[in-house]
Amino acid sequence: GSEDDGNEGGSTTPDTPTDPETPTETAYYMTFTSNRTTYYFDGTASSGRGGATTNKSQAVKLYIEAVSGGYNIYFIQDGTKKYLSIGEKSQSFSISSSPVTFTKNSDGAYLVGTRTFSFYSTNNDFRTYAYSSNKSMTASFIPVT
Repeated sequence: GSEDDGNEGGSTTPDTPTDPETPTETAYYMTFTSNRTTYYFDGTASSGRGGATTNKSQAVKLYIEAVSGGYNIYFIQDGTKKYLSIGEKSQSFSISSSPVTFTKNSDGAYLVGTRTFSFYSTNNDFRTYAYSSNKSMTASFIPVT
């Protein structure tokens, strides 16, 4: 018997995925825990702050890619990469269509200059990610399982 295994005749299927909707990197949630409650980045940003939710199913999966000089952190929205950005001088959190390069310190925090992701609270209502130099408020990146 002669069976077609699909590997002959000039297959155009690539060996690795190139579609941005199927990243090859490990996926992460960006989280912060306060008073035994875990908050997840939800893929939104407004007024210089990133949105957060306690509902894990509403969290976005983030990807960290190594680039020259550091790392880019992104998620996929409508088939395109959306990059996380924090301003070294503008002191804001935003989502960009252009990559922003982060460095990583010995504690594992991702930085732009001396700024990193942290949790921001208004009246102890922890709902948004912001920028900070405050290590105790640094957000964590945990692998999606």
